Amino acid sequence: MKNKIISIVIPVYNEEENVLTTYNEIKNVLNEHNSYDHEIIFTDNCSQDKTFSLLKQISAEDKCVKVIRFSKNIGYQKSILHGTINTSGDAVVHIDGDIQDPPILIKNFISHWEKGYQVVYGVRITRKENLFINSLRSLFYKFINLISDEPIPIDAGDF
Repeated sequence: MKNKIISIVIPVYNEEENVLTTYNEIKNVLNEHNSYDHEIIFTDNCSQDKTFSLLKQISAEDKCVKVIRFSKNIGYQKSILHGTINTSGDAVVHIDGDIQDPPILIKNFISHWEKGYQVVYGVRITRKENLFINSLRSLFYKFINLISDEPIPIDAGDF
């Protein structure tokens, strides 16, 4: 019987300082769940630094890593969409390439998925941004909840 596949989608843009750490931390978490196969898909929004060359090096050394590079910066949400479209997994986890959301939480998401949940998301308790940005974000979530059929908790990220 074939193992189920966990797909990790990571949109990046100018993340040369974080990409190796991101890869290593995610790989460590996935290796602990050896009952699953996995793939890691980086979507590069046409980074202007060494991000893409580092990703090519990682994917040459690890067959579980795929890299999609866009010819221009298509934006965060479209980057996630294209990464998700190109997965082959039974479950997909989205995580940012800047390690603001700890990859160790992937274990919790998988655990909830194993219990039958179809959608699992994280809610941030604290943020590193300033009061102005946090206030704008709060207004955004309130607006989205006014027009949405499904409520989204404030600070529920794409993770």
